[in-house]
Amino acid sequence: MKAIVTLLTGSIFAIILIASTMNNGGSPGKKAGSPLDGASCLQCHSGSSTQVDWITTNIPESGWVPGQTYLITLNASHGSAAKIGFELTAENSSEKTGSFKITDADRTRLSFSDKSVTHKPAGTAPVDGSLNWEMEWTAPEVDKGDITFYAAINAANGNGSTSGDTIFTSSLTLVQDATTTGIPNNENQAFKIFPNPTNQFINVQLSEKADEVSLFSLNGQHIKSFNHENNTINKFDVSDVPSGLYLVKAQSREKQWVQKVSIE
Repeated sequence: MKAIVTLLTGSIFAIILIASTMNNGGSPGKKAGSPLDGASCLQCHSGSSTQVDWITTNIPESGWVPGQTYLITLNASHGSAAKIGFELTAENSSEKTGSFKITDADRTRLSFSDKSVTHKPAGTAPVDGSLNWEMEWTAPEVDKGDITFYAAINAANGNGSTSGDTIFTSSLTLVQDATTTGIPNNENQAFKIFPNPTNQFINVQLSEKADEVSLFSLNGQHIKSFNHENNTINKFDVSDVPSGLYLVKAQSREKQWVQKVSIE
């Protein structure tokens, strides 16, 4: 009887060990191969690491815009892999930044709070050796500079252990849109917009002289300009502007002020 209990205990332990090392349900987090993670799947799985460009996005070449949501796609390919898993994250030189949202709940899930995405069991079966995953990423609301997406991909051979797998890493660096840098926060006393959100008028308060005040989309498209008078507060009609997030820019010969406004 004791021998049977010992055997069962050992079998259960082996199953738990294999399940935890294989991570069929997703990465435990902070294994995307990024500088801040300091680790990838290679900490558990043997196999060579290859740099590949498997991350794509609809973020334009001009760069990401604060508060904007984008689609991120991770593609993977390995001719003999039985299963393929991943973890993907985004960070600048000092911190994880932005937030991810799951768009395919059957195949992917969040890991490490909302700062990375990984696979689920249903999202590990390659088709003709290839697999891809999609997710949304919302850019931070304030300046963060260049942001890099990092991903570690495990092409597992299905031998029931961590040996013989191939680990790939991929990265994609994107700049912040230059027209959205230097956006002051709501505590900035030189340039204020209120009410915010609004649905009819915005009041623009400037402590310095401005030659022009204009409204732009987050993608940099000019919407309209206002007849600015050099008073402390100017009131502008935005009732004809579709709902959404916009940038209000005040410009003088020496300076530019930018503030985000939500029109409902």
